[in-house]
Amino acid sequence: MAKAKANRSEKIQAERALEKNYVTKNDLKLDSDTSKVQIAVFKLSKAGGLIESGYLALAAEELGKGTWEADVASLGTSEAKANPAAFLAAASDLKKACTGGDAAKAKKAYVTAAKALEAFAKSSKTADSLKLL
Repeated sequence: MAKAKANRSEKIQAERALEKNYVTKNDLKLDSDTSKVQIAVFKLSKAGGLIESGYLALAAEELGKGTWEADVASLGTSEAKANPAAFLAAASDLKKACTGGDAAKAKKAYVTAAKALEAFAKSSKTADSLKLL
């Protein structure tokens, strides 16, 4: 059990390093709020590619990795006062659709999540600084 916990901890740390590397490599490190939204864009984009390729289980797994959802949720309490609840609900629905194995539902849920993320980015005034939105 201890070994499983240690492996899980290592995977979380590796995912955080990957997310930070992505933000830094693409010159996206502007401020804390923008980088959190950019990581959400990265996660959604990666999941979208997996969904398009038919790898629904991998897309659900990708969306479940890391702390990006908690990071985005924390933005609702920041100065921006933009509420990420609609996007987080859409992302949760996307994970469920991917786990369910229905490609058509997953694609529809992806579009809904992408639109919700775009609306949140605009309301939090981070949209102009994001790539791949």
